[in-house]
Amino acid sequence: MLSLLKKREPSDRSRLIAAIEARGRARQEFEERRETLARLQTVLDRADAAARAAADATRAANDFRAEWVRAGCRYSESRELQSLADVATAAAGVAQRASVDADAIRKGNALRQAQAALESANVDVQGAEHAITAAIAIIIAAEATPTLERFERAAADYRAARAELMGVLKVLEQEWSLDSKNKMNPAHEGEAVIEAALERGKIKSWHDEGERQRARDYLDKTSHHQDWLDSLSAPWRARAEALREDPEC
Repeated sequence: MLSLLKKREPSDRSRLIAAIEARGRARQEFEERRETLARLQTVLDRADAAARAAADATRAANDFRAEWVRAGCRYSESRELQSLADVATAAAGVAQRASVDADAIRKGNALRQAQAALESANVDVQGAEHAITAAIAIIIAAEATPTLERFERAAADYRAARAELMGVLKVLEQEWSLDSKNKMNPAHEGEAVIEAALERGKIKSWHDEGERQRARDYLDKTSHHQDWLDSLSAPWRARAEALREDPEC
C-alpha cells in the first residue's frame, strides 16, 4: 500500500491540477449565472419601482385635482395641475414599458430557470472543491509515507515483543503451577511482573488514550490536549493549504 502511494504521487499531482482547473471553470460559470440572475432581478425591481412611482404620481395628481375642484378650479392652479398630470402620464408610460419586460421574464419562468442554473453552478463549484480536497489528501498521505512505514515497523516490533512475553507468561502461569488444590502459584511474582509490563504497554484507542487529558482540561478549564493535537496537525494543514494554492509546490 505504501509503495502504491509513492508511485501514485505524479498522477495525483495531475489530478490536483485538473481539479483546480475545473474549479476555475466552475467558478466562472457560477459568476456568469449570478450576473444573469442579477440582470433579470434588476428588470423586475425596476418594473416594481416604476409601478410604485406611477402610482405615487397618479395619486398626487388626483389629490391635487380634487383640491383644485373644491377650490373652484382656479386658473392660477391649472398649470400646476397640468404639470402633475404630465408627470403621472410619463410615469405611467415608464411603468407600462417596464411591466412588459417584467411580464416577459415572469411568463417565461426566466427567473426560476436562472436561479436553478445558479444553484447547479454552485453544486459544480462545491464538487470541484471536493475533488481538490481528495487529490490533496492522497498527496499528503504519500508524503507521510516515512511516518507510515515507521508506524508499521513499530507495530510489527510491538506484536513480536508481545508474543515473546506471552510465551514467558504461559510458562509462569501453567508450566510451574501446582495442582488445583493449592491455589498459590509459586511463579506468581514473576507472572505479576510480566502482566504489569503488558498492562503498561497496552495501546488504547486514540480516543481512549486522550480521555484523561481531556477530562483534566475540562476540570481545569484548560485546552492542553487540543493545543497538542493542533500542533501535530499544523504542518500538514499548512501543507494542504499550500497545495490548494499551488499544486506544483
